[in-house]
Amino acid sequence: MDGIGHLAKIEGKILTEEEMQVESGNTSDDIAVELSDFDFRFQTGLPLVLNGVNLRVPTGTRTLLIGANGAGKSSMLRVIAGRHFHSPSKVRVLGRPAFHDTSLSGEVAHLGERWGYENFGDVSVKELVASVEGADAKRVEMLMEVLEVEWDWKIYRLSDGQRRRVQLL
Repeated sequence: MDGIGHLAKIEGKILTEEEMQVESGNTSDDIAVELSDFDFRFQTGLPLVLNGVNLRVPTGTRTLLIGANGAGKSSMLRVIAGRHFHSPSKVRVLGRPAFHDTSLSGEVAHLGERWGYENFGDVSVKELVASVEGADAKRVEMLMEVLEVEWDWKIYRLSDGQRRRVQLL
């Protein structure tokens, strides 16, 4: 996978991708993310950023994506999030083509460096959460406690780390 590693934690044990497939017995219905012999470049004529990537991430697992600077980790995450065009059979999320199935945007999110908070003005976390249609109030409360987020925090006044915690709500 050209500098990209794939690990998942199952029952406290860290497994490689190959061990995950054997140990978990996952079928295609149990796969959250799948890349099949995937190549990616930003434009024709430029070198490949990702070359022949095969990856299966089972649902319900935590996955650590590691690699050197420039190995293509962020590019791969943007592709999985549907931000770059690709063949529908090469990148699938929840069994659906990541770029082509726009309904995925209501079910998955890419938590990147910029997530649009600049467009909200200096709103509080409470105002931001209230603007999200269909937010699960119990889940938000639980996450706020676990992540130590306060309702009265103002988005523009937060550190990058605090903004990322708010983004998880």
